[in-house]
Amino acid sequence: MPEDLQEEFAKQSLYFGPTPSVDLRHGVGGPVAMSHCTALITTPAGFDPKPIPLKKVLPFGDDGEGEEVVFAGELKDVAKLVRMHRHLVKPVRVLWGFGRWSRAQLLGELAQQEWGMCPGLAEDLETESLHLWEQVWAGRTVVAPPNEMSCPRETPRDLATPSAESQALMADQRANLRAEVLQRARDAEARGEW
Repeated sequence: MPEDLQEEFAKQSLYFGPTPSVDLRHGVGGPVAMSHCTALITTPAGFDPKPIPLKKVLPFGDDGEGEEVVFAGELKDVAKLVRMHRHLVKPVRVLWGFGRWSRAQLLGELAQQEWGMCPGLAEDLETESLHLWEQVWAGRTVVAPPNEMSCPRETPRDLATPSAESQALMADQRANLRAEVLQRARDAEARGEW
């Protein structure tokens, strides 16, 4: 992770203050601009986050089906919600980056089966990032049917999972980053910033 992003990651994570019980799960959306993040949190159905400006993103619609709903918003707003409602113990998914395409570029990538669509589920927020891709591609993703723009080639479903060594290395990096963020939170609290 680039050094400037690590610094921003640590700074943004300080919003939660001394809340070691918060399970922050950071994810990077691929080759995207890393200047912004969006946080998602799962709450019980019927939960009202007001006055905090969060948007309900799952389940879609107003029928309230299901036992949980997912809200999205700025990380500082989700952090405020967690500090106000300590009973919210579900993981907070922090998605870094955003991408932009021209209309023709996105349509072309959809036609080439580079992109697909699938419904989101509240339990996706609890899935480890390494397994989320596999979980989504395994049955929920809809891609364009074969067409003149698509050609036989390796698709994300065919890619091998990371080796055990790579998985261990990534786990170590996440643990080190999490420890660094928690230490920065403790240091900020000791300096009276929280």
